[in-house]
Amino acid sequence: MKVLIIGAGIAGLTTAYILKEKGIDSLIVEKEAQPGGLSRSFELCGEWFDMGGHASFAKEQFVREILEQEVDCFKQKAVAYNYKKGKWIKNPAQINLSALDTEEKIAILDDYFRRPRVDNPKNYMEWLECQYGKYFAHNYPTLYTEKYWTVNPEQLETNWVGNRMYQPTPREVLYGAFEKETKEVHYSGEIRYPKKGGFEAFIKALERSASIRYGSKIAEIDVDSKMVLLDVGEKLEYDYLVNTAPLPEIVPLINNVSNGVVEASKKLNATSLILVSVCLDGKLKVDLSPSYYIYDSDIPATRVYSPTKYSGEYGGKTALQAEVYVSRFRSLSGSLEEIRDKVISQLAEIGLYDLTKVIAKDVRFEKYANIMFTHDIYENRNIVSGYLKSNGIVLAGRFGEWKYYWTDQAMLSGKRAAEQIIQMM
Repeated sequence: MKVLIIGAGIAGLTTAYILKEKGIDSLIVEKEAQPGGLSRSFELCGEWFDMGGHASFAKEQFVREILEQEVDCFKQKAVAYNYKKGKWIKNPAQINLSALDTEEKIAILDDYFRRPRVDNPKNYMEWLECQYGKYFAHNYPTLYTEKYWTVNPEQLETNWVGNRMYQPTPREVLYGAFEKETKEVHYSGEIRYPKKGGFEAFIKALERSASIRYGSKIAEIDVDSKMVLLDVGEKLEYDYLVNTAPLPEIVPLINNVSNGVVEASKKLNATSLILVSVCLDGKLKVDLSPSYYIYDSDIPATRVYSPTKYSGEYGGKTALQAEVYVSRFRSLSGSLEEIRDKVISQLAEIGLYDLTKVIAKDVRFEKYANIMFTHDIYENRNIVSGYLKSNGIVLAGRFGEWKYYWTDQAMLSGKRAAEQIIQMM
């Protein structure tokens, strides 16, 4: 029985790992030259950098046993700060208002206690106003949403929110308006990160256990004859096919797929990542936490974090990365290099470091970063996933299932895919 897996990200690797444990061989085809997907890491001036901000806060024993089996981890509480107009505000801002001016605190508190009550908010903007009041909603999470999600909150639905946005009690809001020391309520709790090798060190065991064909670009998928044609002309037969690649990329490759399914796949929205990395001589000037969220609209960087801080290993240099998001809804002018240099200059201007301390810089583009929960996501996702499943294709991972999975959730998705294959045999 031949099992073919499309994509060597963490979901595909986990699927192959579980199958191998059961004595079942599989082959992963990966278009890139290295595995890991968004979990991969790279070196710059002797420091480790990741493809986006990552740390493990998995609770499931299955996930932790795989990720941490060969890794020496640095553990710390999840603490982050927000930057807005010269102020550093502990995250979540809604319960740490003490850093703000009196007039702004009054405006936030006044609106908070007058906030509307809506049982079923029709969009994310209504949800924010119901949770935090209009002033805070429009002057804080709305600004961040427009940068991180690249759309206005009205353009998003709300089922994705879950525990990603902290929903405080009135007492927490009031207490944080007067006291600097507030309780830690980050959804992650304790976070863990490899001391060496970047986040990818967590998945080395998965990588070693898998049979992977790198640089393998798919030209066509024939679901009738169960065959995948690579762009080099090679044909790969399969009995079972698992897809973890982005749905909009896979659907058009399938022979005889209907126009309706193709059009639905085109309506699945995602952000793209422009990742700016900088290696610094010495430590950061602002050293409050490993990660920062930047609200200012004139600063493209959305989230800034330090893999060095995550690792707990400081050897005289600091790795710092900034995420900039674009999509079909929001673009940025300039080349990648111009955006990189602008971001690096702006991060120096807000006080994170001196430009004279920059010893290396890098910029990379990742087409698929985050799933966007625009209002039509479920209708289009159901059309696409229903078609693929009806043709015997098993779906897994953030982009294969088109769900907002974290690392642990992507691994569990890969595990479910493997179990599904085993049941089908």
